[in-house]
Amino acid sequence: MILLSEPQKRILASTDWFQQLCHGSRTFVLHAIRVLELSHRQRLYSRGDEGDGFHCVLSGRVKVSNLHRSGKQMVLAYLSQGSWFGEISMFDGKGRTHDTEAEGNAQLAFMSRQHFHELLAHYPAVHGYFIQMLCARLRTTFSYIDASASLTPRQQLARRLILLASNFGQSPAAANNTEIHASQETLAMMLNMSRQTVNQLMKQLQQDNLIQQRYGRISLLDMDALKALGDWNAEPLRH
Repeated sequence: MILLSEPQKRILASTDWFQQLCHGSRTFVLHAIRVLELSHRQRLYSRGDEGDGFHCVLSGRVKVSNLHRSGKQMVLAYLSQGSWFGEISMFDGKGRTHDTEAEGNAQLAFMSRQHFHELLAHYPAVHGYFIQMLCARLRTTFSYIDASASLTPRQQLARRLILLASNFGQSPAAANNTEIHASQETLAMMLNMSRQTVNQLMKQLQQDNLIQQRYGRISLLDMDALKALGDWNAEPLRH
């Protein structure tokens, strides 16, 4: 592992969670963090592994998934630059909740378990920021459960596209023509639908001028219409 570069420090400094910290805790975090480099499909950790630290994506993205007992991979999220993750195991001391691996080459900021708890001991106010983070994730989870039970497949797809555009709620999803990287196969795994169903729904959204598909990339042309379709009323996570 290597030290943070100045550009990498600026990436961390731009995240909501980091910006809420006091000067002393920010300095502590920057000194404690080391950089992990992962190659495509390299596993960061598996479900049940002991939690050894707290992470943030500096470049590339990571896939968060679980393997169903049927053998089918269930993709929960793709986390891109600026996403913090891994805090649950730091607090409850239990194993990791999901499998996490690099999707393409990726660089991650890593704070060890020891440094994580030293941060909390030296700067108790940081507990409050983590509570906000965990509550926001819980709200996102409830929203996902509600969507699975009450929304049509077309609405679920619209909501998932917005989630991808907002880095799973960690940044605003407001601008038209926002481009996301996702194949139909990836969307099918995330929504637990067949690829054929996703293909049909994507064609419908494109015909309605809501999206434009380009070789594994999707441009979201009308964010307001997609939000209305997906019954989206989420605010960005404030860590």
